[in-house]
Amino acid sequence: MSTVSRGLPAQPHLDVPKQQSRDLLKQCKAKSPDALDRLRRQHPKFYTADNDVVLTGIKLSDAQLVIAREYGFSSWTQLKERITGNTAAQLIDKAIRSNDAAAVTQLLTAYPNLLHVPVRSGNWGRP
Repeated sequence: MSTVSRGLPAQPHLDVPKQQSRDLLKQCKAKSPDALDRLRRQHPKFYTADNDVVLTGIKLSDAQLVIAREYGFSSWTQLKERITGNTAAQLIDKAIRSNDAAAVTQLLTAYPNLLHVPVRSGNWGRP
């Protein structure tokens, strides 16, 4: 079996990985060999678990972790933050281009983490 690897589209929407998580959960509960293999490869709790343990212990949050890892994130929270941040950045860009200062202010107030850009050594801004 090959490892499932996904890339986020240019304009990701959280509904897609949410649906993928629900589908994976259903497939695992239906004992799909491919789904169970994906779960075992991506989730530390199920690396060596047999099917009975998987079927009694799997939750939606477990499927979400698998999907997040398939997208290259270490957690569902990181995947969710990446998608939410991307969406907010697109909205801010649109507001800036339409010269809507009130919308920019509102969005930056709602998503203040977009203002915090890590500074790397050698860049213009030093902490």
